[in-house]
Amino acid sequence: MSPIDPPLDFVNHVLAQSPAARMRLATHAGAVLRIDAAPFAFNLRVAADGSVAREPDGSPGDLVLRIAPSSLPLFLTDASAARKSVRIEGDAGLAASVDAALREARWDIEEDLSRVIGDVAAHHVGRTAHALAHWAAQTARSLGTSTASFLTDEEPLLARRDEVERLRDDIARARDDVERLEKRIAALCIEERS
Repeated sequence: MSPIDPPLDFVNHVLAQSPAARMRLATHAGAVLRIDAAPFAFNLRVAADGSVAREPDGSPGDLVLRIAPSSLPLFLTDASAARKSVRIEGDAGLAASVDAALREARWDIEEDLSRVIGDVAAHHVGRTAHALAHWAAQTARSLGTSTASFLTDEEPLLARRDEVERLRDDIARARDDVERLEKRIAALCIEERS
């Protein structure tokens, strides 16, 4: 695995803006999280105040989060779906706290921008950024739905779920019918020998 330096200053800044998330993590002070997004992996140690610091990569970690590199962009558009793609190994209590902290932690971009460009301008930039993110997520969902529709209806390269379930049921019925037929044939063979 290649070492990577996570943007810890930014992570800790977001945690500082989310006291509830930080408190959740603080209950696991000293725990080591291993983030494995091949080919990158790194360890983080939870500090007593709920912040995180880089930990040397020698430890396997109390909690390992394995993230497929292909799902990383999903964290920007659909965080809940992205969280479902993460494989979790280790301390279940720590995993629950990390998941809750990720759901609670939000970067207050308007607050940070207001220090640089003022409250009103920061509010407008924040609203525009939020609308742009919403549009991007909605476009991604629409594109996914359109692609699935195309692949199932227009160029049927994929089967619909109900069609697959019907096929599965038909196969099960055929299997049962074959088993009954085999039993009848076996019974007829026995009768014929008698």
